[in-house]
Amino acid sequence: GLYNSGTIYPENWPLEYFRYTIEDEATFNSLANDSEKLRTFILTQVRQAIDPRKVSANNRDKMLQDLHSAYIDAYSNSTASAAYALALWFYEFDADNWFSWTRIQEQTLAYFAHHAQAYPWQMDLYLFKGFVNRGLIQPGISADDLPVVVNWAERTVTFWVSALYD
Repeated sequence: GLYNSGTIYPENWPLEYFRYTIEDEATFNSLANDSEKLRTFILTQVRQAIDPRKVSANNRDKMLQDLHSAYIDAYSNSTASAAYALALWFYEFDADNWFSWTRIQEQTLAYFAHHAQAYPWQMDLYLFKGFVNRGLIQPGISADDLPVVVNWAERTVTFWVSALYD
């Protein structure tokens, strides 16, 4: 939706997500209800996402250390708060340029509300504060956090990376 709406442009603002479905309900619930289990899961998944990319061992280790020591800012059970926090993450990339706060809010609100009719308040956002992109996506202007979305309705965990080439 961010690309289709013209809110961000793929030519200079790539956005990648890594989504993991956890089929077993008990396993998902355990992970989603325990921030340290979620941290361990994200560390494992980020490590696996880094491996096929040309990231130096030093940068890989620094990114993993960032995640290991990050404060986790949680937006649970609150669609609007999570959407605004994710919009603010995007704002950090390009606050001084052509960025449209209104358009990014529209997209993040729609993202967090897409299950609202059948599954109210079923998406949580966890910002791993202080995560610095060092090659998970080609380095550019980046916000220093890693957004992680836990989608209870779909039993998925998704993390997002992006960089602006302005």
